[in-house]
Amino acid sequence: MTGQVVLRTEQITKFYQGVPVIENIDLEVGQGEIVALIGQSGVGKSTLFNLIAGISRPDDGRVWLNDEDITAKAGKISYMQQKDLLLPYKTVLENVAIPYLLAGLPRREALARAREHFPRFGLAGTQDHYPSQLSGGMRQRAALLRTWLFGGQAALLDEPFSALDPLTRRQMHSWYLHLMAELDLPSLLITHDVNEAVLLSDRVYVMAGSPGKIVFCLPIKQKRPRPDDFELSVLFSQAKRQLLEFLLI
Repeated sequence: MTGQVVLRTEQITKFYQGVPVIENIDLEVGQGEIVALIGQSGVGKSTLFNLIAGISRPDDGRVWLNDEDITAKAGKISYMQQKDLLLPYKTVLENVAIPYLLAGLPRREALARAREHFPRFGLAGTQDHYPSQLSGGMRQRAALLRTWLFGGQAALLDEPFSALDPLTRRQMHSWYLHLMAELDLPSLLITHDVNEAVLLSDRVYVMAGSPGKIVFCLPIKQKRPRPDDFELSVLFSQAKRQLLEFLLI
């Protein structure tokens, strides 16, 4: 990893009813990095995200954000969960402005400030729509904008593209990579898709076992922005093969 470490976990362990679910998790995300976390269902990835986000407290270990101990402190990191969680009875603009409203801005100012970012996220013209009127990809754009407006110094993305059809997902991948290069926001994302992990991230952590542990970390040597034919390259195939070896142990 290059650059300053923004987010890191230190020996994170969590028990449920006396049984360890995840154990001794060490990972880090540097400034501007996209880091993927992959593993089979039930290995503890979402549990780990809840611990990093401060929603629950680890039984052992710490979470650090720019050298500040944020263990069990919610609201320090932006967190986009698997479902977009847009409120159906509010317009897209009202949904996106929620971080500003929670921060205490007057409603008119919150809406005006949120509106400014719609073109940047490819959402121009959707401000007065309701979530049910948007495609899946547009809903995810709105959810990601809302996540960014919470103002965290790093972001957690829990399978942000899993609900999309293959064509929309591919379009969102390209859009997401361009956006993240612009925002320079350190991000840790969960995915079940090995192709997605290699395509999007600078490094990939593999969780496996019971309790879940980090068993492998693979740097993706192709720098971003990546060529359009990256998925056809030898480097892509080699990275995918290495990750699958550890996923299937």
